[in-house]
Amino acid sequence: TDTFAGKAFSTGVLNTAGLDLQNNFNLLPVNSVKTYSLKANVVPTARISGINLVLKYDQTKLSAVDPSAVEPLVFCRQQIIESLNEGFGAGAGVFSGLVLVDEVTCDLVRGKINVNYVAACDPRDPPNNCQNLLAPTANGDVLLLQIPFTGIAEGMADVYFESLEIYDAMSSPGTGPINLNYPTITSPDQISVHPAAETVCDNYADDDRDARTDCEDSDCARNAVCTTAGNQPPTAVDISLSTQL
Repeated sequence: TDTFAGKAFSTGVLNTAGLDLQNNFNLLPVNSVKTYSLKANVVPTARISGINLVLKYDQTKLSAVDPSAVEPLVFCRQQIIESLNEGFGAGAGVFSGLVLVDEVTCDLVRGKINVNYVAACDPRDPPNNCQNLLAPTANGDVLLLQIPFTGIAEGMADVYFESLEIYDAMSSPGTGPINLNYPTITSPDQISVHPAAETVCDNYADDDRDARTDCEDSDCARNAVCTTAGNQPPTAVDISLSTQL
């Protein structure tokens, strides 16, 4: 359903998932990069054995790789795999003895990332200790993946999922996805790619999102609009309070 749409990830809201856009992560200066966390909230007893997703983003305003990368497709896949391995604990031997599928493809032209990252774990099979798999915090929050986005053009950039499934190895039989609400094409998350500095100093807008508008912003200090007499900040005046007799 779309009941969760437009809110991104909200901590403690059961069976929801999306990008964590708190702490101004919905704002991205152009030519800057931020690493966005894909999070979900599930029952605290869950042990996440895998994730399957198709992520779509506005490729006209966002890039999922460093624009200077020599082999961008290889770079995109590598950074996604590294994030998954770190988050799921692959480097710590969590998947030891388990069959792991780690398929990631990036379509940078269409703005699409496909992930199929699943470990075969059966809680009924003692050698496969599913308790060691990725676990939520006490309130159910779990970090699944981190995705870096670079702002490449100004405007509102939609980010949503064509599909998003995560698997709880402790459920029965452990192969069905958790039913999640997440941002969709009809109600996406949005990242505002904005100027890195105030360049238009007379539009009554805070273009660079630093809570300072036009001539109040230091970026406009030398702009002609702000150096005219009418726009100069008031100067201190020494007023004598002596009384003429």
